[in-house]
Amino acid sequence: AAQNIFRVPKEYHADVIGARGRNVQRIERLSGALVHFKGFDSDDCVVTGTPDQQQKAWEMIQETLDLAQGENECSVAALVAMYLYVYMPMYV
Repeated sequence: AAQNIFRVPKEYHADVIGARGRNVQRIERLSGALVHFKGFDSDDCVVTGTPDQQQKAWEMIQETLDLAQGENECSVAALVAMYLYVYMPMYV
């Protein structure tokens, strides 16, 4: 089977893998591709399978990344709001 390497920032590897590997197992099950990371210091995500399987897996990985990035943005906004509320209540 063919392999393709996709760039997934290492800070999002845990999101793609999921708790106890459940998310990556779901991606593999639904796409038919195999997904693994080259290592802790690498942004390389290796996807093995047919071109269709690779495409499906990459789409699911991208959905996971979009969700993870959205959560991070929300948490930053929440922290800023909390900071303003606590330290600068005259502006809230």
